[in-house]
Amino acid sequence: MGRRKKSFSISYVRVCDDNTSAEIIRSLVRKEIIKTLDSQYVVADNLEEVLAKHITKDMISS
Repeated sequence: MGRRKKSFSISYVRVCDDNTSAEIIRSLVRKEIIKTLDSQYVVADNLEEVLAKHITKDMISS
């Protein structure tokens, strides 16, 4: 249980409107997070809510 949280950052180039960009980024991040969770036999019941909270069109436009 003494594992440290791993942080990461994402750099991207926006090529469409803010809503579409946010959805594309959420999709890419979702796939990688699920892959990592699966490799460690972890289930995240609230992944969609977390992604929607932290990857928003407001974040994209800033």
